Amino acid sequence: MWEESLSFWLMFSLLNMGSTSFPPVRVGNNMTLQCSFQVPFGNDLRIHWHHYLNGRRAIVHSYYNGTEQLKDQDEAFHGRTKLSLPGIQQGDASLTLTDLRLSDRGDYRCIIVNGGNFKSSNISLQVSAPYERPQVRILSRIGENVTVECSSQGGVSEALMVWRDEEGNTLEALETPVVVRNKQEICEVRSKLTVTVERDIAVCCCLTPEPRAEELRVCDTIAASQKQEAPTLLDPKNIIAISILTLVGVSACWAVVRRQRPPQPESSPAPATISLLPDGPAGITISSSPYQ
Repeated sequence: MWEESLSFWLMFSLLNMGSTSFPPVRVGNNMTLQCSFQVPFGNDLRIHWHHYLNGRRAIVHSYYNGTEQLKDQDEAFHGRTKLSLPGIQQGDASLTLTDLRLSDRGDYRCIIVNGGNFKSSNISLQVSAPYERPQVRILSRIGENVTVECSSQGGVSEALMVWRDEEGNTLEALETPVVVRNKQEICEVRSKLTVTVERDIAVCCCLTPEPRAEELRVCDTIAASQKQEAPTLLDPKNIIAISILTLVGVSACWAVVRRQRPPQPESSPAPATISLLPDGPAGITISSSPYQ
């Protein structure tokens, strides 16, 4: 009887009550859905939270017989819902959802059964999953050929990813961008590009999440390989080295020559000669050495 009354009242409330909506909440964040009731309440207080999406109803959280009841909770919400037990004593039946998923979007209904009193409130929850800013990284470098990759994740729908140079010209990617969806229906987009880098150039990865959406653009500069030039004889360092080696070589040669050269004998003065001439006094003439 009680179940039939509750079902009838819920159908009536769906036709007569609107829903409260909030700005979109980002995937991974927490959200508290507000719901309250009047106190005091009896031992037969019941709190039920239901989720409606694409015509499907799921039990999110329940409270009755003075405690939380989770045996009928939908598997998608296991470990991610919480009621404040102290808050219930104050008439607060708000539900906290943690680690929001894209599948959490939709309508939530808070149902309060307190004795013969019924209350229901509807809340519309929007969950957003915007793409993150693209990231560009170098995968490989073979000579002047450089392969780079651009990646971004977080979106709900497939996105358009293209490469451009610094002047805005489209560059041809190695392959069609790859789109992968995880269990939470979140997309990840990846694209690869190979360019010939003869000088420093800039490549830009451009992501458009959906038609008419704002383009996310990230540019990265790829530096050319540094070529080592062969040293020349006119290099100042080489000139200094050659000069030092030349001086050392000349000094060594001079030392060897001096060691191999025989010593020269010292010259001695020639002895004086005495001539007996008839014209000189006493007939004696002294002649010095011709070397003097």
